[in-house]
Amino acid sequence: SHLKSTGSQYWLNLNQDATNGSGFSGLPGGFRQEYGAFNNIGSNGYWWSSTVAEEIDPIFIWARGIGSGVGDATRYLNGKRNGASVRCIKD
Repeated sequence: SHLKSTGSQYWLNLNQDATNGSGFSGLPGGFRQEYGAFNNIGSNGYWWSSTVAEEIDPIFIWARGIGSGVGDATRYLNGKRNGASVRCIKD
């Protein structure tokens, strides 16, 4: 994926198809469930999207995810009470 950091320093599993061609340097920070448990640290990275999904359900928002075993980023619905990574960009 053009979004994933290369190498295996932060990835628990094979970091398949990682090129970081976009310069995003996505890391596998996992996610936080609404009740406080952390999951998938080291194997998946999840980021909030700026696009709300209230046309589907008011408690969800779109998010993106990348995994160690896949090259492409996926789009999925994530509950607003869960936690995901954010990316800050300096203007």
